[in-house]
Amino acid sequence: MRKPLIAVLALLLCLCLGLSMAACAAPAAQEEAPAATEAPAATEAPVEAEAPALHFTPGTYTATGRGNNGDISVSVTFSEDAITDVTVGENKETVGIGDVAIERLPARIVEKQSLMVDTVSGATNTSKGILEAVEACALQATDDISGLKVALPEEEAPEIGTNDE
Repeated sequence: MRKPLIAVLALLLCLCLGLSMAACAAPAAQEEAPAATEAPAATEAPVEAEAPALHFTPGTYTATGRGNNGDISVSVTFSEDAITDVTVGENKETVGIGDVAIERLPARIVEKQSLMVDTVSGATNTSKGILEAVEACALQATDDISGLKVALPEEEAPEIGTNDE
């Protein structure tokens, strides 16, 4: 009595396998669209979108962002058209890990005049907390932070030196 049951189960399993393979198969070839008769336009170098002009109410603003181990206090100083300083204050981030983001990220934000800087690998939550706080400060200094959220061009990775002595 067990052999017919096993045979039926094997048959059902084969059917299921066959159906799943049929479902994953590429769809039947559809009729191709007619080829365009016009020659493609000459390729031009991509033009980077210009960031909207920045305008802030000058001053120093403070806000907090959520880091890995709690809130991160950040003070940001603005001139009329730029971020001039980012200072990370009180925080409970892990020494030796969060410190890297606390050290590097503020300088990147000031250098790039952007909130679209890369987070620090290994300290992502700390980085996000700093960026969150800087954004909150920017919103205190202006109504329009779209200029701080323009995608930056990708930077080339630094070359690794060789030991050619």
